[in-house]
Amino acid sequence: MRIHSFMSKGFAGDCITVEADLRKGFPGFDIVGLPDGAIRESKERVRSAMRNCGFRIPRERVLINLAPAGMHKTGSHLDLAIALAIIITQKMAEGIFPVLEAIPIMVVGELGLDGSVISVQNVQGALVAAQARGCKLCVIPDQGISTGEYAVACVRTLSAAVAKVQEYLRSQDVEYGKVVETPHCEMLDNAPFALVEGLSGVRKALEIAAVGGHQLLLFGPPGVGKTLAASCLPQVLAPPDLTMQLEISRCRSVLGESDDLVGSRPFRLLSQTCSREDFPREAALCHGGLMIVDEIASLGKGILNWLRETHDQKKVRLRIDRTLSEFPADFQIVATMNACPCGQLGFEDGRCSCTPVAISRYWNRLGAGLLDRFDIRFPVDPIGGNPLEALDFDVDVAYDRQRKRYATIFPGIRRNADLMFRADARSGFIPDSMVGLVKDITRGSLGYRGILSVCTMARTIADLQDREEVTEQQVAYAIDLRRYGSHDFYWRSS
Repeated sequence: MRIHSFMSKGFAGDCITVEADLRKGFPGFDIVGLPDGAIRESKERVRSAMRNCGFRIPRERVLINLAPAGMHKTGSHLDLAIALAIIITQKMAEGIFPVLEAIPIMVVGELGLDGSVISVQNVQGALVAAQARGCKLCVIPDQGISTGEYAVACVRTLSAAVAKVQEYLRSQDVEYGKVVETPHCEMLDNAPFALVEGLSGVRKALEIAAVGGHQLLLFGPPGVGKTLAASCLPQVLAPPDLTMQLEISRCRSVLGESDDLVGSRPFRLLSQTCSREDFPREAALCHGGLMIVDEIASLGKGILNWLRETHDQKKVRLRIDRTLSEFPADFQIVATMNACPCGQLGFEDGRCSCTPVAISRYWNRLGAGLLDRFDIRFPVDPIGGNPLEALDFDVDVAYDRQRKRYATIFPGIRRNADLMFRADARSGFIPDSMVGLVKDITRGSLGYRGILSVCTMARTIADLQDREEVTEQQVAYAIDLRRYGSHDFYWRSS
């Protein structure tokens, strides 16, 4: 008899098949399949848990096989599965359970000596593996995971786990629901935008960045509201879909943050003291969400290079339990910086004394590669006057347009900025005529990445205005959003 279990190994983990066999011979307990010390010690935990929950210790010789046999097995995730495999095999031999070669269930959890089921990391990974294996029931520790009503059994004791399996075996004719139920998610309250009420142009830039998934750089003098505006961006982000929720939750679980199923996008403020060793962890915890980088020009060259590489690769490598594992790190960057070395550039009274060469050298700290990846470079100016202020945007309509556009043809694309990394999808949504228009307007001042960036931003502006076709005016707006930093700088000096 065999059931499925899950071994956490970084973000992904491995699905393990647990087979149990009772044979004649001297009473004993053998585990084969390259178990480590923690799994070999599970024999004592399983014996004690079974005895304290009132189950009979087998008088036969017990053999547990962990497949695939050539893979090293580690950790205590398999305790509950081993105990259930033995008890189910016993009850099949006694005629209590129907005799089956395999039961399509996923079982994960550590056992205490009293039979209690102890929580483990990366339960969300086990749920995903269960879906892939076609399991009809998941038995997991009761640790606050948001799950479906029927297919997932959250248990606190070994006795409860056996009861759930028995209930499943007696009611297999009942149609079970999904392994994971989509949690109810609502957009966050938009009230914090009242704090930046006077910066209507900045709000428009934030909406473009949020809806389209574009990278955003806010610059201006100190005290004008750059960091405050950046912190408002999470209020505009749409909740992640179920697939992304599971990925976010798995990252947080494996990294020891939380075992709950996350229904909103994470956002983290990158510390100025973040080291190159700490950055991969921060990047993984931002997966599916937002990384706010305050005063980006003051960060070290190493961190800036890591930021650029992670943005392109959308993954990082972390050492978890002495194993180097790969984690997804697909996040949006919102950075802030002053406009010049002294920080005074942009004030109306023209108090900045920096030379154009010094300003150019200051911007070059970011590096041409990283700066080129910021689609929007927006000056935060309390005086206002940006052309975006006159535009009328509808965020909900824009999200709905994107979802309908990509859902059936390219489900992996969630927002317009994803087209930058999908060559197979560009031709259908970024026509050659739009690319040619951008080239004619910019006169060769943009590289291919810059052209694609302008095209995707123009598409986002069209979505926000509830228009299917992208016009020349929307392309011009997109070009203006990208103009600063490379050849032009913003200031209000008299």
